[in-house]
Amino acid sequence: MFKNYFKIAFRNLLKHKYYSIINILGLSAGMACFIIIFLYARYQVGYDNFHENKDRIYKLNRLFLDEDGHVNFKTSGVAPQIGPLLQQDFPNILQTGRMFYSSQLLSYKNKYFKENRFCYADPEILNIFSFQVINGNLATALSEPNYVILTEEMANKYFRDENPINKIIQFQSFDQKGELIVKGVIKNIPSNSRIRFDFLCSFKTYEYLAGQKTLNNWSFNNYNTYVLLPPNYRVNDFISKLDPFVEKHIGKDSTKWTKLIALKFIDIHKSEMRGYIYILLAIAGFVLLLSCINFINLSTAQTMTRLKEVGVRKVVGAARAQLFKQFIIESMLIAFCAFLISLILVEYILPEFNQLFYSNVSINFIEDYQLIFYLLGILMLTGFISGCYPALYISSFHPVKILKTHFVNSHKKSKLRKVLVILQFTISIYLIINIITISKQMDYVQRANLSFKQDHIVFLPMTDYIRNHPDIVKQELLQQINIENVTLSSRVPPGRLNDNMGAHVFKENSFVDLNFRIPYL
Repeated sequence: MFKNYFKIAFRNLLKHKYYSIINILGLSAGMACFIIIFLYARYQVGYDNFHENKDRIYKLNRLFLDEDGHVNFKTSGVAPQIGPLLQQDFPNILQTGRMFYSSQLLSYKNKYFKENRFCYADPEILNIFSFQVINGNLATALSEPNYVILTEEMANKYFRDENPINKIIQFQSFDQKGELIVKGVIKNIPSNSRIRFDFLCSFKTYEYLAGQKTLNNWSFNNYNTYVLLPPNYRVNDFISKLDPFVEKHIGKDSTKWTKLIALKFIDIHKSEMRGYIYILLAIAGFVLLLSCINFINLSTAQTMTRLKEVGVRKVVGAARAQLFKQFIIESMLIAFCAFLISLILVEYILPEFNQLFYSNVSINFIEDYQLIFYLLGILMLTGFISGCYPALYISSFHPVKILKTHFVNSHKKSKLRKVLVILQFTISIYLIINIITISKQMDYVQRANLSFKQDHIVFLPMTDYIRNHPDIVKQELLQQINIENVTLSSRVPPGRLNDNMGAHVFKENSFVDLNFRIPYL
């Protein structure tokens, strides 16, 4: 019987070529949009899922409070002492590790590279997070000063076919020159990860370069500090110990103006992107719904061409359930053809999409077998939604009315079609208005007058020499004929202003502390 259903479905597709082409193209466009947005949402939700201990990793943030106890500033990192002190105070319940991102000038065989994803890390970071080793021994790869781990991409960039282990890379940092010894190579980190680096250097190297004065400064809160809790340990027990820890090491009553919080690492990106993902999935759902409504309208419009067929089948004994199966199989066949075309469209669109959204979304059935079931689910759902109402509607006709009278569509049915058409146009207009709005906003962002010439301003990274000899540096630069002016700044505007000074205002014959931040540049 099913063979007969497929044969009839295929014949009907060929018989009504233009109708079939319109239906298939409409569904394929909707399914392609849905699949791309679904893949992107899945990519965002899958951030850092590759870490084995993902459910036990927490990231420490620091809050600064005003005198009313309200948070007026939050840092995603903490002071450099906090990680080691936590490890010292709670050795039985956690491991801690610090990461400090930097940019470095590196060279190998007289070839120089400016690397912006250079990171210093404690050895414990390799226990907290999961990185796939290709070469070397990660157990000792960050144990000594000047040891460094490379990603596979960087190993190929610097050494090509050479074995990189124990090779020497020259570096210059903090106005000091030195050598880095390659002790390990790991696989490239997935793009949907908050932990991104090309070089992972031992934190002991940073301690030597920066000095103890920097590492003892409680105001430098740009050290990403992670905590790995034991299995089945209650995180609330750890969080409850943070306030006493702050009071112990920063000072009595210090929790009135600063606190530490622990965020579950795997949830950080999801919480930031949750609203954005819901909006994208809603748009994807609307687009797919439009395609299904279009299919339903076209199918019901073709009802008159199938009435005699339905009447004859019912006369010879076909049950309504059998007719329903036949028309559902037809819609599934159309949906399957549309699905194949949509996959081709997705493959062509994804490179441009990734470039636009700075992502790395792809379809890889070999490494991601679960994706097959997700896409098949989308196919089955689309085919069933598209074909369910037409199948129910056509199979409900009484054979006597069909064969003995000129059957005319009922008033009730025409009202439903009108509702579907209105709904289709409403959703389409809503999406078009949003696209135009977003397009105008992006155009404004790109073309707005910022009151300065972006292409005429460049910045140099700060070094100790520039910091200690600003006037000399400015004079030397101003001697260049193509440089009109030079200035120095603690940060690159309009970057995040982390620096803050206590300030007071003269009020009622005395100075009163302000209870809000005034960042300075």
